[in-house]
Amino acid sequence: MVVDDDPEILYATVRLLRQQGYEVIEAQTGHEAIKSTEKYTPDLILLDNMLPDIDGLEVCRRLKIEKETCDIFICIMSGLKISSQDQAEGLETGADDYIARPNENRELLARVRSMVRLINSEYKLKKHQNQLEELVQQRSIDLQNEIDKHKRTELILKESEQKYRNLVEKIDDIIWSTDMDLRTTYVSPSIEKQLGYTQEERKHQKVEETMPPDSLNRATETFIRELKKEHKGGMDPDRTFRIEWEYFHNDGTPVWFENEV
Repeated sequence: MVVDDDPEILYATVRLLRQQGYEVIEAQTGHEAIKSTEKYTPDLILLDNMLPDIDGLEVCRRLKIEKETCDIFICIMSGLKISSQDQAEGLETGADDYIARPNENRELLARVRSMVRLINSEYKLKKHQNQLEELVQQRSIDLQNEIDKHKRTELILKESEQKYRNLVEKIDDIIWSTDMDLRTTYVSPSIEKQLGYTQEERKHQKVEETMPPDSLNRATETFIRELKKEHKGGMDPDRTFRIEWEYFHNDGTPVWFENEV
């Protein structure tokens, strides 16, 4: 957009820019410039500082405080207010550049091309920034979805674990788990009814205190054999088998149990 109250300067500037392939909007007053800017949102405004209604500084100030127009590149131009102080005031008002007249067409076109390059660079930077923000936002959404999914899974597992534990604690069969050294890591409450030990007593017993030597050797051999099968691969990790072993009752007598391992 070119804003100038001098018809000859306005015509010459517009004609020069259109010859170079630029699309140009014209305005001769400050209010007309503001109205056209709000309607068309130009990329660059060449704004004369001396206008008949409101000066270029006020036009610049009004455009820069509005969200819709604050990013438009504004270059103030003047043939009268050309001192260093005038140019500083224009830049402090929010103008992006200040051109003192008179100037040759070649210089004006060079300045315009320079400003257009800067505008394009800012557009690319803003586009890249928006893409990054969208990516971060999407990553945040994905992360939150994963967290929510994990929480739901955790809740389901806790509910399933509680149901399993409630079931285990009500049946007469003894259910227990051990580590790789056959140390008890969990045993169901039915241990007390079947073998006379509390859960805590059973957890603190050494494996040789729970079984007669013959059954202990058979149990150890069985686990070693099954672990070797695991290492070879091709075995169903969820397979089970039944075997009978003796366990010591709390009163010292051996008791035979059928085990599903």
